[in-house]
Amino acid sequence: MRSWLRIVLLAAFIGSSASLVPSLAKSKITGAFVSYIHFPFSDFQSSDDDRLPDNFRTKIDVFDSNFNIPWLIDSTNTLLIFSPTYSLLRFVYENSPANGSDFESLQKLNVGIIFRHRLTEDWTLLAIGRPGIYSDFENISMDDFLIKGLVSVEQKVSDEFTYGFGGTFSTNFGDHSFFPYVRLNWHISDDWELSFRFPAKLELMYFPSESLELALVVHGTGDIFHLTRGPKRDHDVRWSWGYAAPRFGIELYKGLWFEADGGLTFLRRFDLYKDEVKIANRDLSSQGFIRFTLAYKI
Repeated sequence: MRSWLRIVLLAAFIGSSASLVPSLAKSKITGAFVSYIHFPFSDFQSSDDDRLPDNFRTKIDVFDSNFNIPWLIDSTNTLLIFSPTYSLLRFVYENSPANGSDFESLQKLNVGIIFRHRLTEDWTLLAIGRPGIYSDFENISMDDFLIKGLVSVEQKVSDEFTYGFGGTFSTNFGDHSFFPYVRLNWHISDDWELSFRFPAKLELMYFPSESLELALVVHGTGDIFHLTRGPKRDHDVRWSWGYAAPRFGIELYKGLWFEADGGLTFLRRFDLYKDEVKIANRDLSSQGFIRFTLAYKI
């Protein structure tokens, strides 16, 4: 069963045209993963118009999962990938306000629709739509619905270097905004690779062997969640955070990888909005984090 699945995924992702997937020399394609992130207790930082109790703080646990379902529309030029993602954020508080905490859990469920089409031998079109539900999942409505997207064109300059550019509509910094998008993949040497995604991610990878990966990562991410219960019902939580961290990955068994990363977070925002107007600041102090991931890679 495992061998059959690996063959299908390889054929679907790569097909007879490797330019459909701009992978680097040693980096792997992730078919599915589950991960757990732990943020220790850290203090909330209050804005002037929203005083919080002294030492009001929280710890956060995040559970993420994703898998990819590829479909070759034709054997050489067009690839479609369905990519469902589910995330759960759980909050534990200390020294909460008298009227209780604003939320105890946030969830998201979305389906990425990824379209890649080879325009020429060297140029590829990439389009991604990611509709989903982002809320506390209590009373789901259209207010919980968000769409993210990306469109770019990419050129394979050589086996060592590819680049792309376009635009993305995302919540990476806690706001639903349009950003220019730039992508660079550089195979520096046999063991070193550099991956850059503006505006959100920089990754330097080192491969001591085929089954071992080391990396340094700087990444910014975020989401917008709609609240449907509690004292802040019908408010939006705009969450974003950045981090810098080393990552360690090892292949446990024939495509099954274990990864661990951890480091320092920064710019941790938990802003509360009502009708697109910011009403309160729930920013968190900088803190460390640790993440463990199991992934199937090809």
